[in-house]
Amino acid sequence: MMRRGTHVGSKAVGVLVAALVLTGAVGCGDDGECCGMPTSSASEPAYAGKGPYPVGVTTLQLSDRKVEVWYPAVPGSETGLAHDTYNQTDPLTDPILLSLATGIARREHINLIYQTRAYRNLTPSRSGAFPVILFSHGFGGWRDANSSLVAGIASWGFVVASADYLERGLNAVATSTVAASAEKDRSITLDTLALLRSKNAETGGMMAGLMNFDHIATAGHSAGGHTALDVLSEPDIDVAVGYAAAGGGTNGGKPVMLIAARGDIGVTTASTETLFASLSTPKRLAIIERAGHNSFSDTCAAIRDGASLAQLAREAGLQIDERLLALAANGCEAENLAPDGAWAIAQHFTVAQLRFAFGIDKTPVGLGTAVANAFEVPVEYRVQ
Repeated sequence: MMRRGTHVGSKAVGVLVAALVLTGAVGCGDDGECCGMPTSSASEPAYAGKGPYPVGVTTLQLSDRKVEVWYPAVPGSETGLAHDTYNQTDPLTDPILLSLATGIARREHINLIYQTRAYRNLTPSRSGAFPVILFSHGFGGWRDANSSLVAGIASWGFVVASADYLERGLNAVATSTVAASAEKDRSITLDTLALLRSKNAETGGMMAGLMNFDHIATAGHSAGGHTALDVLSEPDIDVAVGYAAAGGGTNGGKPVMLIAARGDIGVTTASTETLFASLSTPKRLAIIERAGHNSFSDTCAAIRDGASLAQLAREAGLQIDERLLALAANGCEAENLAPDGAWAIAQHFTVAQLRFAFGIDKTPVGLGTAVANAFEVPVEYRVQ
C-alpha cells in the first residue's frame, strides 16, 4: 500500500518515532463503601468486560478533518460481519510513507492492518438516547489510535466521538509542521460537539435521536487528556477522564478521573500526582501496575503482533535514538500487562465513573477502594 512521494530521510522518520511515542477522599455518599451499599457493588469491576451492545463505527466530516464515532448498535446486527479495520499508515502523507518503504520491503510478512472491536456502519440501537464522550487523542496520534479502549466503552451505552487533532497529530509531528494550541484543541472539541448535535437532529439520518446531550463527558490520552480537562470549563461538559493526562486546567468542582500507568516514562507517575493534587474534589485516581504510556492506545497490540512502525524505521537503516525506541515500546514489552488487560481496567473505571456522574448508577458500582484488588495486576486507587 505504498504511495508515491518524495524521500524525506532519516531525520523525518526519527521525528515520526517520537510522534509514535507520545500517542499516545470523598464523603461516604460518593465512595459507596460506608453508606450501607453492598460491598460487592462498590468493589466489583462490573464494567471491565464487553458491554450489552455491539459497537458500530462511522466517519463524520468537519470542514477540514474527519471524526470517528463509535456507538451502541442493535444486538445481533453484527452477526456474519467482519470487524472494521484501519491501516497504521493512514494518517501519514506520501513522503513519510516512502521513507518507511525499505523497512517494509525487508519484511517477508508485515501486516499494518489493525482489526478494531467495532463494525462499520451498523444499525444504531434505538433503546434510548446515549451519553456523549468527546475523545481527544495524544500528541502524535490520530482519531483511530485508541479504538480498542473507546469501542469497549461504547459497548456499555455511550457514543464516543474522536476527531483528528491534525495540528499535533502523527503526520504533523512526523513532518515537523506542528501548530497546536490549547485554543485550537478546544475549538476542535466544540466543533465536534456541534457536528454531533446536527447529526442527532437530522431527520431520517443514521444518528438521529441517538445522543443525550444532557450528559456530555470529555476524555483523552496524554496531550488529549490535557484537552479533556481544559474543555471541562465549558458549561455543557459534566465530567472528564484523562488517561496519562499531560496536565490540564482546573475542574471547578466537576468530577474528574485520572487513569495512569506506573511504568509511564512519558507522563510519569510524579507528574500525574502533581496534577491530581491540583484538582478540586470530587476526583479519583487509578494507577495501573505493569502498564506504560502506550497501554491506553492500540499501539501495544500492534507491536506485539510484529507491526511496529518504529521498528520498521530502524530496519530501513535509519539512525534512531535508542531512547526513542524505548519510548515507542513503553508499556508494550513482554513483562508489561497485555493490552487487553490494560484496556479492561481503564474501561471499567471510565464506565463506572461516567455512569455514576450521569446518574445512570444511582450508587457507585465498582468505585469503592476494594476494587483496586479485583484486577489481574494491582491498581493504586484513590478517591477524594
